Amino acid sequence: MDALCDSKDVIIAGIMQHIEEAGIHSGDSSCVLPAVSIREKHAGNAAHLYAQAGSGAQGVGLVNLQFAIQRDALGEDHVYVIEVNPRASRTVPYVSKATGIPLAKIASRLNDRPQALASYCPRS
Repeated sequence: MDALCDSKDVIIAGIMQHIEEAGIHSGDSSCVLPAVSIREKHAGNAAHLYAQAGSGAQGVGLVNLQFAIQRDALGEDHVYVIEVNPRASRTVPYVSKATGIPLAKIASRLNDRPQALASYCPRS
């Protein structure tokens, strides 16, 4: 999941889903955007965790969150945050192209105008 943060707001730019198991590195697997089989409640749960992590860190700019969903023996799904990176990831160009949102450009402008995220990104 890639997002833009200013010191008060977080906007989720996109969720890219692995469609095969990763090898040694997550870059070793194929991914799709938008996610095809992540349930809406799980995406919402991850987005909530993401918003907490992003605003709690008072970060400005691009943030990348990696999460996993594991189904237990009773069929209940659990969302686990693997890592939160306060930087751009290699997925930013793909998310930007798929969504039409110039993430890197907006992130660079946030450095000059923190708390201006709403003026750069329309809310959906």
